[in-house]
Amino acid sequence: MKEKVCFKCGILKPLSDFYKHKQMGDGHLNKCKSCTKRDVHIHREENLEKVREYDRNRPNYKERLQRNKEYAKTPKGKEVSAKGRVNYRHKYVDRYKAIMLFGYALRDGKVLRPDRCQHCSVECVPQGHHNDYSKPLDVIWVCVPCHTEFHNCVKELERTYEKENGIEIQDNSAIILEVAEWFWK
Repeated sequence: MKEKVCFKCGILKPLSDFYKHKQMGDGHLNKCKSCTKRDVHIHREENLEKVREYDRNRPNYKERLQRNKEYAKTPKGKEVSAKGRVNYRHKYVDRYKAIMLFGYALRDGKVLRPDRCQHCSVECVPQGHHNDYSKPLDVIWVCVPCHTEFHNCVKELERTYEKENGIEIQDNSAIILEVAEWFWK
């Protein structure tokens, strides 16, 4: 087995501890995986806002959108999408049930969709947002930008909580209610 010295830490390691890189002489990067990971982590921490902005915009790049649309039409893409829907239904039974009941009520005319956003009053075809999934027909009608902004606030609070407490949030219902108290007013 071939070995190589990492230029960063100076330790002799097997080639399997280095990422593959076609343009290098031996086909592997000159920095070991652990040093590379550490550098990436440090860069992310030092440039967190820029990295988050990049991450937020990445799915919207035209070539990615086109590639994702094409992938979604393939048998593998359809399978992955169906598996994701099933996983969502199992993980968030209450949410799925509320969304379905609301959809049926909307379809049957028991709930009427207004023609403007309740938050910013822009004329649009608003989406129904649930603050409490135990009340499936109790929604706030909001435009896509307001709905997205609301959930971005929820995600930001989740990240802050997870960073401060070191644990991942399993159910964000309490955070949704907390954000709803000040966001929708």
